[in-house]
Amino acid sequence: HVVVVGGRRRRLDFAYPDRRVGIEFDGFAEHGLVRSTFDDDRHRGNALALSGWLVLHFTSRSTPAEIADRTRQALHLAHRSG
Repeated sequence: HVVVVGGRRRRLDFAYPDRRVGIEFDGFAEHGLVRSTFDDDRHRGNALALSGWLVLHFTSRSTPAEIADRTRQALHLAHRSG
């Protein structure tokens, strides 16, 4: 899902745009080993948060149950605050 924040086009792996909830699946090789990617991820995350997005981050060690539970919680929070 493409979102424009801070004048830049950003892509979320999955999103519930009506609730401003995003889901990211972070691979260590893509998000942890290259300094410029690591720094941009922090900048991107801050810009999304300041634009009202709640972005959940999961890894290959996240279980399907954890992903579903956290997503349900985020959608519930977004519904209450919206």
